[in-house]
Amino acid sequence: MSSLPRSDAVPSPCNDRCELSARSVCLGCGRTADEIMLWTSLSADEQRKVTELARARCAQASGPTAP
Repeated sequence: MSSLPRSDAVPSPCNDRCELSARSVCLGCGRTADEIMLWTSLSADEQRKVTELARARCAQASGPTAP
């Protein structure tokens, strides 16, 4: 078995600022605790979906930005 990354591998959205909110959402990357634990077992399509959801959570948490 090769230790090389799969060609369809999706980079983890982790940015090493790991801190869970009261709702078990990482304040650094926006993933839920469950999404973080399951990351390596998800398919590439599932990882892309989690990444999209995490980005949306981060954007929502930061609120509107000033022009």
